[in-house]
Amino acid sequence: MYAVIDLSQNHIVVQLLSIEVSSYGNYYCVECPDSCKRGMYYYDGNFFDYPPPTSTENKLKAVSLLKETDWVTFPDVVNTSLTPHLLNQDEFIEYRRQLRAISVDPIDGYINWPVIPNEKWEK
Repeated sequence: MYAVIDLSQNHIVVQLLSIEVSSYGNYYCVECPDSCKRGMYYYDGNFFDYPPPTSTENKLKAVSLLKETDWVTFPDVVNTSLTPHLLNQDEFIEYRRQLRAISVDPIDGYINWPVIPNEKWEK
């Protein structure tokens, strides 16, 4: 089964077809599971029953994720004269930069959230 997705309506499934059709205008076609139905939302290869998050919801999530990694900005965390100390602060700084960009200019819809780095410690 194939779903016709409308880009202008936040990637909503507007039609289900038994054959694949070519993309045109704001519409494109993707293969979908039998459980797919009109009105579902499509994002990053997945179908959802619920609407995409609002910009406010995305901002709140970004701010929350930033707060969870505030600790990496403390000077003693990367002080090489103290053990243990964090070795990959630069990865966390980039992760936090991406989150700040979302929190400063949030958008409606699904977001490819940055992945938090694994902590690497010098012991």
